[in-house]
Amino acid sequence: MCPASVYPETVVVHVQLRPRRSSTRRCLAALAALATRHDTVPFALTGLSGDDRVVRVTVGVELGPRELIAKFSDQAQAAYAFVDGLFTDLYDYMPVY
Repeated sequence: MCPASVYPETVVVHVQLRPRRSSTRRCLAALAALATRHDTVPFALTGLSGDDRVVRVTVGVELGPRELIAKFSDQAQAAYAFVDGLFTDLYDYMPVY
């Protein structure tokens, strides 16, 4: 919880992208392009790991305060659009919740 926040809980959704090692740079470039189109949505890379075949890129997307998500606030709508973009624009990188 942010000490200055009026709302006690902020909801974050984590989406993992799994590009093959050879396409990791393209995946990150596509993620950067998506972020540019949704510049008001707070998100962060929350994890990065891999094995011989794939790299796992975990993205945390802040949906906003729980109370405002239920009211489908502008912040929540923007965050949902960003998450939708992760699944549609970055489909080739196997996104999962």
